[in-house]
Amino acid sequence: MKNSHSTGRLVVKDPKEIPTLVDLLRTCAEKKDIHEGERLRAQIREKGFLEKSTHLFTSLIDMYAELGILGKALEVHDELPIRDLDTWNALIRGYSRQGQGYEALKCFHRMQSDGISPDNITFLCVLSACGRSGLWEEAQLLYGDMDKKFGITPMPEHHSSVVVGLGFAGQFDKATSQIKKMPCPDYPAVWHVLLGSCRKWTNVKLGKLVFDQTIQLDNTCASAYVLMANIFAAAGMQEDAENIEAMRVKTKARAQKKVGKEHLG
Repeated sequence: MKNSHSTGRLVVKDPKEIPTLVDLLRTCAEKKDIHEGERLRAQIREKGFLEKSTHLFTSLIDMYAELGILGKALEVHDELPIRDLDTWNALIRGYSRQGQGYEALKCFHRMQSDGISPDNITFLCVLSACGRSGLWEEAQLLYGDMDKKFGITPMPEHHSSVVVGLGFAGQFDKATSQIKKMPCPDYPAVWHVLLGSCRKWTNVKLGKLVFDQTIQLDNTCASAYVLMANIFAAAGMQEDAENIEAMRVKTKARAQKKVGKEHLG
């Protein structure tokens, strides 16, 4: 093995070096070093290592996603002699991270054409991609197919992803209805997502209700106070915004005092 600079300059000869390659690809992503990443990809392809390690493939996908060039990731994926559930999920997750909902949907349908059924991770990735792209109608259709077509019970994270898309589009009635479908609607993250959408659309009326629900579930969630204060401020309700900020400071002080007492025993 040869290693001549910080991103690696690794000359790969042995499959046992695959974990090192995974680390180097991660470093390339962090440093935005596309040239070294492409050089490593060439070596990986030459040695046929992709067939030996799904983890190596997902690392390549993650690198290209981080660099914002998922066309390259698709090239890598289509070169694989065998494409399985893990490789499709990695590709769809990459598109999700970049908010490319239409591309994620294309992959979702292509994998089924390849005879591979999606799992709960697939749905989480594609729903997230749709949510970030504002494809709320597509997200609702996918959500409906989870149980009816594929026998997959939606988890809270799946509900949250649908709510993201609905909130992004300002479909608040549908978003609240989606939350009510949850077996356990007392899931702080989904209410926080909806509060974020209220901030986007300056929906004061619903925002107040969602904020109350959010802090009822977790009154130490600082970002909930910030979002609500921003909603009031955007609506020109400065006094209300200041009251929320005062409430946040008071709640934080109370929580710190409680922790101090616990440490003292």
